[in-house]
Amino acid sequence: NGVHDPQKGAQNFTDMVGNTKILGVVGPFNSNVARATIPVANRASLVMISPANTNECLTQDFPYCDPKPAALRPTGKNNYFRIAAPDTVQGPAMADFAIDTLKATKIAIWSDNETFGKGVADNFGKRVTAKGGMVVVRQDFDVKSTNDFRPFLQRAKDAGAQAIYAGATSATKGCIPRAQMKSIFTTDIPYLGPDGIGDTQCIKDAGDNATTNLYFTNAAAEAAQDPANKALIDDFKAKFTQKEDLGAYTFPGYDCAK
Repeated sequence: NGVHDPQKGAQNFTDMVGNTKILGVVGPFNSNVARATIPVANRASLVMISPANTNECLTQDFPYCDPKPAALRPTGKNNYFRIAAPDTVQGPAMADFAIDTLKATKIAIWSDNETFGKGVADNFGKRVTAKGGMVVVRQDFDVKSTNDFRPFLQRAKDAGAQAIYAGATSATKGCIPRAQMKSIFTTDIPYLGPDGIGDTQCIKDAGDNATTNLYFTNAAAEAAQDPANKALIDDFKAKFTQKEDLGAYTFPGYDCAK
């Protein structure tokens, strides 16, 4: 249903490690689920390779990581790999774009307070500050109990925010605030986010405010930018005809399976 669930993910992996026909797993898609499932697979020596996980602490040992990558691998051996760029790249990339291209130096940040969302928001905010910008408002939400982001948006406007950054996914209401900005901000104020909002659900949730100044980063390479991939992409589109069949992580998933 598009909503990630770490507990369900851990249960799925518990079921998979008991199936001798499963030798490896492509996934999971979400970093929060990865954090819950890596230890389960590690104890069973089940290899995982994700096309989409971006939280840096899954593989990189920074002082702020909790848990540390080693704690996710109780056997002491590595079973987990990923090919997406980590949030230490994705967050700063959007900060560079916001300041250098959009000329926004005062930015308000919110996150869904999950492994991916909070992590990418933290990395974005650190880069904004390092480049001489200001994080004028920062708030982490419990999105399960929050539908009204207007108090946050009003504080952002009062603080002089020139852009809003969402550390979230469409499944965690990442673009609901974009729609609610319409009653508070003018339409020229950009709404920024990570790859988690790069989908049709975001466009639907943003409503009338989706047509301009809505930006997201993508932690995967764009397959269509390489002419050598044209035949592969054309063959894929011929077989899978729905627009939603081809997403940012379709071909990274293909690479993982190879």
